[in-house]
Amino acid sequence: MTTRLMLSFGVAMLLAVFCTNCSDESNGDDGSIFLPDLHDADVGDVPDAGDAADVPDAEDAQDVPDAEDAADAQDAEDVPDAEDAADAQDEDAADAEDAQDVPDAEDAADAEDEDVRDAEDEDAQDAEDEDAQDAEDEDVQDAEDEDVPDAEDEDPFSCQHAETLISPPTTLKIATYNLNNLFDEVTDDCDYSSAQGWTSASVSAKISNMAQVIKDIDADIIGINEVENRTLLKRLRDAISTAGGPKYPYLAYAEGGPGSDYEATHRACYLDIALMSRFPLIAFNEEECTFKRELNQEITCSDRQITLPETRPALFTEVDLDNDAQGDMLLLVNHWISNVASSSDLCTPEQRHSRAAQQIRGWIRDYIDEDVSRPVILLGDLNSEETETALSVDLSVELDYDSLTDAHQLYNSWGELDLSSSSVNNNSYYYTYDRKWYRIDHIIVSANLREGGESPWRLVRNSTVTFHPDYMLNSYGTPLKFSQSNLTGYSDHLPLIIQLERAPQTPSSP
Repeated sequence: MTTRLMLSFGVAMLLAVFCTNCSDESNGDDGSIFLPDLHDADVGDVPDAGDAADVPDAEDAQDVPDAEDAADAQDAEDVPDAEDAADAQDEDAADAEDAQDVPDAEDAADAEDEDVRDAEDEDAQDAEDEDAQDAEDEDVQDAEDEDVPDAEDEDPFSCQHAETLISPPTTLKIATYNLNNLFDEVTDDCDYSSAQGWTSASVSAKISNMAQVIKDIDADIIGINEVENRTLLKRLRDAISTAGGPKYPYLAYAEGGPGSDYEATHRACYLDIALMSRFPLIAFNEEECTFKRELNQEITCSDRQITLPETRPALFTEVDLDNDAQGDMLLLVNHWISNVASSSDLCTPEQRHSRAAQQIRGWIRDYIDEDVSRPVILLGDLNSEETETALSVDLSVELDYDSLTDAHQLYNSWGELDLSSSSVNNNSYYYTYDRKWYRIDHIIVSANLREGGESPWRLVRNSTVTFHPDYMLNSYGTPLKFSQSNLTGYSDHLPLIIQLERAPQTPSSP
């Protein structure tokens, strides 16, 4: 009996030990307790009751743990001591830290997607900010453009120019050109009887041809003779720019007037004079924005006093070369009457030329007296040669550069050329009726432009030339005049050109 009880107790204890680790997940689906197969228990073979003889005796039973030993075993397996608990806590913390520091593939992909979205959002914000800044800058620029209009968008004849910052030039190319009857399509009293019948096609061709010449000259300032009206001058200016030439944002214009008794009684209007410039121009009368200055002193000819103007008016303007809104140089454009006299004229052309020369000489003297450093340029078709009285005496123009000693003297740029023979190189006009060359177009400068002169500018020595590329000449080597029938040609005059340069500055004394 005792032996049987001992065996039963031992079996019960073994079952208790094996079920100590049973958890909820060892339960069956129906809630029943799952008991592990005894063959899975590492307890050796346990004989049944019939094999009792094989069961150890009481002495052997001492190897079977009692309840206290089973509890100790259970405690030893299930309940770690304090040191083990600390180790386990540290291990769990390390695992948690590792889990936090090393994300799995899905977490890494999520993080990468989030980074990409953040970068895209940041780029989008940057682009939006940049667009906003560009729009703001554009608005500011538009406002500035609206406040300060470009010189090309202004009225080129206006005396109120927007402030245009330009670099003061160090060189200047100045030209004069008689366009020979630049008329419009309307036939009126302004047209010569021999220069009528202009059509849209012929006017357009004439403008285009003249624009080509002026583009090739590429002057900074050019005086113009024989243009019928302002509209034509502006059309010419625009055609020059379209052809790739200078833009000439500044135009000066002076309406013509009667230069003789015949013109006063037979014509209602007259060919005009003008000037085109890269630099701002200051009008003779700024208040009225007038560039015309009359040669209107009374003149006595043939024992009769005449109250008509002495000759055609002049264009009188200053040019601002230093961006200071001050006149730095006086420009006088002239077109004196032809040498072909009419029987109704009371004064000869020569007399009128002389009276005009005397009055202009007074203007120049007064201008230089105010400031000896300001140069004067007189240019245009004067219908007089350099040796005639009006130029050599009344205007007191010199042909010898070395004779210039005083700022009030005037120098004719033709003096730079060899005048001993006559050719296309030293003449500006060919008169077909007598088949002769003439020097009637002039650029005359004040002597303060000489070497060592009082002006900050100098005439570039030997820069005087007539402009005559082959396309401007006919088969005889003379100017190819424009033809209304075949729409070819240019003018019966050649342009005349000079160049100026700024004088070297003398170092100031320490």
